[in-house]
Amino acid sequence: MRNFLLAGGMAAVVLLGACGAEEATEDTTTEEAVEETFEDDVDEESETTEGNTEEASEEDSAEEDSAGTDEATRSSPAELGETVSVEVVTYDDNGERLAGTGNVTVDNVVRGAEAVEILTTEYMDPDPADDGQEWAVFDLTFELTEFEDDDHAVLVSENIEIFKEDGSNVSQDTYMWVEDDEFPAGEIYSGGTASGKVARAVPEGEPFLIKYNDHMEAEAFFRVE
Repeated sequence: MRNFLLAGGMAAVVLLGACGAEEATEDTTTEEAVEETFEDDVDEESETTEGNTEEASEEDSAEEDSAGTDEATRSSPAELGETVSVEVVTYDDNGERLAGTGNVTVDNVVRGAEAVEILTTEYMDPDPADDGQEWAVFDLTFELTEFEDDDHAVLVSENIEIFKEDGSNVSQDTYMWVEDDEFPAGEIYSGGTASGKVARAVPEGEPFLIKYNDHMEAEAFFRVE
């Protein structure tokens, strides 16, 4: 009888030990599962944050490209095809100042014989350029991106000047235009766009600067090689 009791006690101890080991194993497994789940959540959150950061950077970059650049001075001119943001100022009938912003773009410059071909039509032959000069034709676009008075028109200027690299102004003794595609100087309202071609005499075979100037605040330089 004593041996039976001892054997039963030993079995109970072994059973309890096994149950404890199983519980310990289950606890360890549960803790490991929780840790793995937490690590997976952290990794997913980190990836999501990185993705959002990259998307935000791309959106910011796109907005910056759309908005254009303010660097378009004589010493730091814009490149052809680049959009320059300019301040637009005018006055109403009561002399009150009205302001807004515009985008100016110059692109697709052709010069010499190619420009003469564009200027030549059935009814018009361009006058020869002065000595040391040649004709150039280029695209000009002005967009009035915003203006504080939607009911007030803004006069878009065609005052486009040409300068040599040394700062000298290139005289425009003869006026030429591109028939049926001339830049439409005139009034536009907020959100409006004026786009067309401009013809100017430029220094023959030399780099030069194109200056857009509305006689007010808007001013932008573009470099042509």
